[in-house]
Amino acid sequence: LFGKPYTIVQARRTSSNGNNIKLVLMGGAVHDTMLEGDTKTYTVDGKDYEVSLDFVDADSAKLTVNGEGTRDMLNGETDKMSDGTVLGISEILYQNYAGGVHSVSFFLGAQKVELKDTNIRDVDSSGPVKVDDNTIDDAFVIIEATDDNSTFKINRIHINMTADDDFHVPAGGKLSENPELT
Repeated sequence: LFGKPYTIVQARRTSSNGNNIKLVLMGGAVHDTMLEGDTKTYTVDGKDYEVSLDFVDADSAKLTVNGEGTRDMLNGETDKMSDGTVLGISEILYQNYAGGVHSVSFFLGAQKVELKDTNIRDVDSSGPVKVDDNTIDDAFVIIEATDDNSTFKINRIHINMTADDDFHVPAGGKLSENPELT
């Protein structure tokens, strides 16, 4: 998506009658899984990050990044550290018995994308694109799918973005390479 790999970390129907979906996707510089009590060091853009998994329960986790603790995060949530680095939880595994696994999969340098469509049976947009905590103006989501209230199958995801300005894209070039885009 947008030229980067993402993992669907949360897929939920937005109401009980089906035919609607909210997807939370996450990507980032580092993706790893740690066991509770472990500490590992990762390098992102030339900077080292020491990450420790401090706490895991059935639905949340707390980590420490370079001595700074995160808030208690649920699956699909992100937390921004004081240096601007974003850490996101992509999966929590908590086996509640002696010797059970307590682990968390996470993204360091995370980017979270939220896509929502309230009617998967039409080809009209019913939701904006949300990147991290920002709703992207003039970017609309259409998710084509089928749902029998038991199995949900995504056929296609469209994201229609309209630029506020005119941009020149040379032959063989990419719009994403334009330095004026943020």
